[in-house]
Amino acid sequence: MTEKLQEKRLSVKRDIVFKRIFAHKGNEAFLTEFLSSLLNINIKKIEIMHDIHLEKDIEEDKLGIIDVRAIINDDSIINIEIQLKNEFNIIKRSTFYGSKLISE
Repeated sequence: MTEKLQEKRLSVKRDIVFKRIFAHKGNEAFLTEFLSSLLNINIKKIEIMHDIHLEKDIEEDKLGIIDVRAIINDDSIINIEIQLKNEFNIIKRSTFYGSKLISE
């Protein structure tokens, strides 16, 4: 592979590429197939929502921005995130995002 071709490739790890693939209206079929395979479930319906800002309850709260939220089948909500650097906070982060989605 030539260097020029390598330079033009965009990594799916980049936020804009990730959202274009997974959160772009019109890519529901791709996301449905991906999630169905990953979760080993049959997804009948999917609704893509992106750049969801989670409300702060108090000024000191962390601002949460969900990369991709998908509503599937029976109104189950799936939060799809990409984390490039291990901040060693996945349980805390998932709990925070999940609880904010439920409370809103």
